[in-house]
Amino acid sequence: MKKAWGKLTDDDLKVIEGSHQEIFGKLQKYYGYSTDQAKKAVKDFQDSMRHH
Repeated sequence: MKKAWGKLTDDDLKVIEGSHQEIFGKLQKYYGYSTDQAKKAVKDFQDSMRHH
């Protein structure tokens, strides 16, 4: 996840582990994503990880 969104700190990753709402909030804060953009970005990321 850190490779995809380098602005996330290790502390951020610990806090958001398993919490989609936290992930969405961090993406909105650091990257200016809308809620829908954040949800899509996380879904796309999860999908890409499943295919590796």
